[in-house]
Amino acid sequence: NSTIELAHTDEEISQIINGNKQQIELALEKALQKGQDSGQISQKNNPKVLSKYLYSNLAGLRVIAKNKPHPDEIREVINVIMQAL
Repeated sequence: NSTIELAHTDEEISQIINGNKQQIELALEKALQKGQDSGQISQKNNPKVLSKYLYSNLAGLRVIAKNKPHPDEIREVINVIMQAL
């Protein structure tokens, strides 16, 4: 949380966070493209857009998890996220 808060005021932290985000999104995009190519993942959505969607949801799940919700609540959210695939 503190890194996100500091990113607004500290350019170096902002660059680190954005670099990490881009690396994760690129890895997700490549995995999604591979899944689409093999037929395991629907081709209805652009893998680049899906990677951003998944990254955003992962970040949100991290925040939610800090409040220690019931595992079923997290599973329900993940099931909805997975429907995009």
